[in-house]
Amino acid sequence: MRENNKPRSILGVSLYPALIVLGCLLIIIGAKFYLIRNYGSDLPFWDQWDGEAAAMFMPAAQGHLTAKDFFQPHNEHRIVFTRLLAFGLERLNGQWDARLEMTVNVFIHVLAIGLLLVVLRPLIKNSAWIIACAFATVLCSFPYAWENTIEGFQSQFYILLFFSIAHLAGTFAAKEKSGAWYAGQIAAVCCLFSMASGFISAIVALFVIFLDAVRLRRMPSLTRCGLAAFNGLLIVVGWFLKTTVAAHESLKSHNLSDLVSGIVALLAWPCPYWPIVFLGLLPPIVFFFGWFRTKEPNAPRSFILAILLWGFLQIAALALGRGGNHATLLSPRYYDLLVVTLIITAALWSDNTVTAASGGPRRAFLVGLNFIWWIGITIGLISQCRVTMTNFVRPMTDFNRQRIDVVRNYVETKTKDLYKAPPVVALPYPSPSRLAWLLDDPGVRAVLPASVRPSLSMKANEITTSGFVESDASKPTGTPIAYPYWTNPSPKNENRFQSELMEKQHYTLIRFLVKSSSAEGAIELAVIDGNRRKLVSLPPLAKERWQATTVWFPSPSFKVQAHCAPGGLLSFSAPIEVGLGSWLCQAVLSIWLMILLGGVLIAACGLAGYSFQSTHRA
Repeated sequence: MRENNKPRSILGVSLYPALIVLGCLLIIIGAKFYLIRNYGSDLPFWDQWDGEAAAMFMPAAQGHLTAKDFFQPHNEHRIVFTRLLAFGLERLNGQWDARLEMTVNVFIHVLAIGLLLVVLRPLIKNSAWIIACAFATVLCSFPYAWENTIEGFQSQFYILLFFSIAHLAGTFAAKEKSGAWYAGQIAAVCCLFSMASGFISAIVALFVIFLDAVRLRRMPSLTRCGLAAFNGLLIVVGWFLKTTVAAHESLKSHNLSDLVSGIVALLAWPCPYWPIVFLGLLPPIVFFFGWFRTKEPNAPRSFILAILLWGFLQIAALALGRGGNHATLLSPRYYDLLVVTLIITAALWSDNTVTAASGGPRRAFLVGLNFIWWIGITIGLISQCRVTMTNFVRPMTDFNRQRIDVVRNYVETKTKDLYKAPPVVALPYPSPSRLAWLLDDPGVRAVLPASVRPSLSMKANEITTSGFVESDASKPTGTPIAYPYWTNPSPKNENRFQSELMEKQHYTLIRFLVKSSSAEGAIELAVIDGNRRKLVSLPPLAKERWQATTVWFPSPSFKVQAHCAPGGLLSFSAPIEVGLGSWLCQAVLSIWLMILLGGVLIAACGLAGYSFQSTHRA
């Protein structure tokens, strides 16, 4: 009878903890979707033009793309999986959409965090695990690492995080020679082709296996010896895969002082001016000595030690490679690698790892240190969030608009504005001449995102068109002059428009910019193909505001038709092709609040059930 009372599970995780993890991940997804929807852009930015356009899309269009191209270094890194992801999305979507890449990156990130929380579940106390879940949700929801969220090219950080956690979890938290164990070793190989520091997980695995042998005072098993040799081989391969970039030599630590100050700055994050947060080092140190004293073979808590070591070695590697310039060292893109150590440290503080062996005044003193650490972290996170939103994230709205206008204007008119625009602020790439060269390439131009791709050529049929004229006065602010727009300047009369036959590529969606109003008569915009006719859904009527509207029309050939009864006013742009993935991406991003609130509800239900279950068992 007691077997029927066993808690239900989802993928091996008890139901209520699974709901807590799912809820936390949905909250993270909702928060990131909000950031992408409001501050992201489909226009590729900076390294994407070299790492994706020049490295893949141009050779693919010329028929020269080979598997070797995916393994070519990008700066110091071999970002094979980032390139595979970008190329796959472009092939599926038919367009190169940075916003689509950002959206997919969110799921890679939450997959990594979810894996970490699931593996931690049986290793620490219930209360500590819940605090770790809540802390992870806050860290990953707030826009500290905003570069990784609203730049599509940054997937390598999330991919490295996922494969490294999978490697260490499979090695130290899974049963030897199980499916999860073998999957961990495959993940170890994948780490090498994520970023230059991918072989750090192999260093950690080899070191923990060695420490385990010292701790138990006996030779490792044959399986463990083979595992050590395998990770040693990965270290050698990873070392020879790394490359040197001459332009980045000035960023490296030039002496021991640079290295130490860089490590200190990263360890102190998010409070670089609060030395008190070095209390975060106390739980890992105490945990290490506690783990080393145990004589249990293959202790599962070895995973916690391995993750901590991985985090500290990533910090050391960053300080070594970027310690010569602290502004670069503390770039937001690196913060996602620091979060793992913070989550484990918070879990250890809450797990009573430090205070368990103490009593009386000593315990009270350690609890006070714990409280001070939390206060310092909280103040630092709030300060970081305020500075990030004010100085970096909110200005992105204007920056994105400027970049889109400049690039779209060049694509349509070949004007010299591209060369006049100041870099960083109004250009998506630092070199105007190279950007122009990339934009002039037919292979790149064919896959440009909807915001900057050339509109379809639309000419009015003179026989069936009356009252509609092509008019510059109707154009929205910031759109290039070459974009064709039509309007009916005499709304008192009945006006009709029909275009000549147009051809589009394999995209099934087309987008119009529309401005409409109707005081007395009806207005209508439609796409037609022979006997098939599909109305374009007009946005809510607004006299002074242009809005985008998208219509699904799978036929490659079509005409545009418009009708305004007396009293109606309609202005519309030439259609622009939109990839299905791009449209789905925007639709999903628009429900960010539903996802976030759903996550809160699911997490609350899971927490309530978990608390009731624990109380009932007690």
